[in-house]
Amino acid sequence: MESQIVIFEANNNEGYFSKNEKFYPIKTKKYIENKFLETRKNMGKHFGFNYLKMFEVRQKMQDNDDYPDNKYVVLDDTHMQKEDFLDEEVHADILIISNKYPGIAVGHRQADCPVLILEDRKKGITAICHTNTIHINRELPKYLVKTMIDDFNSKASNLYLYIGSCVKKENYIYDRYPIWATNEKVWHDAIVKEEDGYHIDMEKAILKQVKIFDLKEIKVSPIDTAGDNQYASHTMLVKGHKDKAGQNFVGFYYKKNED
Repeated sequence: MESQIVIFEANNNEGYFSKNEKFYPIKTKKYIENKFLETRKNMGKHFGFNYLKMFEVRQKMQDNDDYPDNKYVVLDDTHMQKEDFLDEEVHADILIISNKYPGIAVGHRQADCPVLILEDRKKGITAICHTNTIHINRELPKYLVKTMIDDFNSKASNLYLYIGSCVKKENYIYDRYPIWATNEKVWHDAIVKEEDGYHIDMEKAILKQVKIFDLKEIKVSPIDTAGDNQYASHTMLVKGHKDKAGQNFVGFYYKKNED
């Protein structure tokens, strides 16, 4: 079954998807706002959507929200009343949109941790979430799939999962066993001690959670944000690689019908 969505990964080629002043040589609000708008325009032009018609999920830990774990929001007309959809703050772990809204981009910023995109090609709905190590530890990838199956009656045979770019285990290293890794079944064999430290394999931890559902297809991005010069990477930035500053944006939108 053919996909109805376009998946895109914006990186430093388009600009920094962030208003954090630490990324900019000039710290004035006007300068940063203009650069951020320029980034969005570059993204829209490059990937084929209107830069004013895009949503970013505002996830727990990003804004210190206190919503229930695995909360999802289905985007509809009520969220699309503002001229700039990015001004509509949607607080949840998961955003879902249907093919009723072609051309509207939905995504999440990242700088090492993978964004997951789960498409039900039969029902014409797609869900997205961002998964850092703490979200993986509490099994958000599993609940992304469960949400579609339990609440939207999706069949695993119609579900296609994309695991976006992230820092790979070769470059994601801790000098000690991480304190956030409290879920032993999630991290067994996904955190491995080697001579240079503890290597964290987020992809493996995610795949272990979703393999029980026997999805139709799982596609994993081969891009290592730490090693690819086009991508921002927090892991490399803290190691002194200033050229890796910034934040990427990974998302999708539904294709428009061609009559």
